[in-house]
Amino acid sequence: DTSLVEVVQDGATGMSSIFLSPDGTQMIGAFAGVGDELTAARVLAALGGREAKVALLQGEAGGELSLELAREGIAETVILDPSPADWYVGRKLPGVDILTPNLTEARLLMGGAVFSAADLAERTGVDRVIVTKGARGAELYDNGQSHELPGIAVQAVDTTGAGDAFNGALAAALDRGEHLLDAAEYALRAAAWSGTQPYCMASYARAEQLDGWRTPNRVAL
Repeated sequence: DTSLVEVVQDGATGMSSIFLSPDGTQMIGAFAGVGDELTAARVLAALGGREAKVALLQGEAGGELSLELAREGIAETVILDPSPADWYVGRKLPGVDILTPNLTEARLLMGGAVFSAADLAERTGVDRVIVTKGARGAELYDNGQSHELPGIAVQAVDTTGAGDAFNGALAAALDRGEHLLDAAEYALRAAAWSGTQPYCMASYARAEQLDGWRTPNRVAL
């Protein structure tokens, strides 16, 4: 549905360039363009007073924007993917219900210190934290309870967008009422499936593809 896409005159369209290494890992260079003109007021006006069940926010459109939307209570459950993490270093994150950094982002948020997901929760003020660790799975902290989730070993083709696949699947699972632990395990499968596919958009599984995909290559952390 593109009905809420706003055209801005005399501005440059944002873009990203993805640099891919032979082993499937990647680095992304991004230019926001008119995305820098996106404001909380514009987002809330587009929603027309409707409150979403789940909102997924991130920093590529500006960390201040994501934090303002979280404080405004844009959804019943607000997920923040702190990417890029620089916006959020040294800050509490009011209004954020679930924080989902990868290892690199988590280290930045913790100032390079050795950490657990519980440490990140204390540092940021977010009660539920999931630190994703690639093939090593994830660590989940949920209001005092910690869980280690095993990773899924796959032959990586292109890891571009695997983190987005994780966060999108997590949001979808929570939206249909799954418990956070089950939603996180589902999201890990989505991220693993993503890494087996070339390119970015094409690597996001449809529900029926993911539900029918099982791999025996689970590895213990």
